[in-house]
Amino acid sequence: MAKTALADPEEPRRPGKSKLRDGVMKRGKTWSYVIRVTDPETGISKPKWVGGFPTEDAAKEARDEARVGARRGEYIDRNAITVGDYLDEWLDAHAVEIKPKTLANYRYLIDRHVRPNIGGLRLQTVRPGQITKLYRDLVTVGGRKGAGLSPRTVAHVHSVLRKAFGDAVRVDELIASNPTERAKRPRLHHGEPGKVWTPAQLRALLVSAEGHRLSAFFHLAAYTGARRGELLNLRWPDVDLDGASIHIKGSVGFVAGERIEGTTKSGRSRVVSLDPGTVDVFKAHRKRARRQTQSGRVLEGLRRSPRVRHGMG
Repeated sequence: MAKTALADPEEPRRPGKSKLRDGVMKRGKTWSYVIRVTDPETGISKPKWVGGFPTEDAAKEARDEARVGARRGEYIDRNAITVGDYLDEWLDAHAVEIKPKTLANYRYLIDRHVRPNIGGLRLQTVRPGQITKLYRDLVTVGGRKGAGLSPRTVAHVHSVLRKAFGDAVRVDELIASNPTERAKRPRLHHGEPGKVWTPAQLRALLVSAEGHRLSAFFHLAAYTGARRGELLNLRWPDVDLDGASIHIKGSVGFVAGERIEGTTKSGRSRVVSLDPGTVDVFKAHRKRARRQTQSGRVLEGLRRSPRVRHGMG
C-alpha cells in the first residue's frame, strides 16, 4: 500500500528511544513528533521532526495542528520560531490583558535590550547560559553610549523574559523548560534609603510653586497620597468639599502622547479624606479654572503627564 504525503516516516529504533507511535516518540526527557512536509517549489516530500514537548499529549496536539497546516500548505516550523518572533506574538496576545502603559514598557525593554541581543536565536535552543550572558552584557555595556544598565533595569528585563518564556512552556508548549529560571542575574545592591523631605522642605516647595500652573497638582500629590494618573483622572463630581473627601475611581496614563484611561493600580476605588488646607486649595483651583469641559476633570488643562519625580505620586 502506497504511503500518503502525511504518513509517518519510519526511523530505525535506537537505544534510549521509545517506539514511534502514530508520529510521536519520546526522545530522552521530552517528546517529539514527525510529519511529512512537501516543498512547494520542488514538490518533494520530506520528514520533519519537531521536539521539545514536555508530555506525549502536548506532542500529539502539536502534531495534529501541524498535519492540518501541512494539508493546507500553511505549515509553520515551530523549531524555526525565533525569540523575537515569539515575543512579538506574546505581546500581541497580552495587549488586551495588561494596561497600555505596562505593555509599552514591555515593548520598550524587548525592542531596546532583548531583540538586538537574542532576538535572532531559535526559541527552542535558548539556554540559561545565554540568558546569563545577556544580563551580564546589559549591566556592563547595555546602556546609552556604552554605559552599563543598572541592575534594577536588568531585573525588569528579567521579569519580562521570565513571564514570556514561562508562557512558552505552560501555555504554548513550545519549550520544555524556562531558561530564565536558571540564569544568573546581577545582584541588586540595596543601598541606604532615599532621603525624605522634611515638612519644612515640602512647605517651601509648595510656597515657591504658588502661581505655577501645576501648583494645585503639587499640593494634591503631597497631601492626598494619590498617584499622578489618579489625580489626572479626578473629576469634579468625585470631589466632596463639604464632606472633605475625594473619590479615586480610576487612573490615566500616557503612551506615545496618547491619553489612556484605566483602573487604579489595585483595580479598586477608594475614598481619601482631605485636610482643611487641601479643601481650600480645591476651592481656589475651581475658581481659577476658566471653564469646565464635558469631562469635568479637576486638572483638565494638563494635556500631558507632569514630569515630576515618582516619589510625588
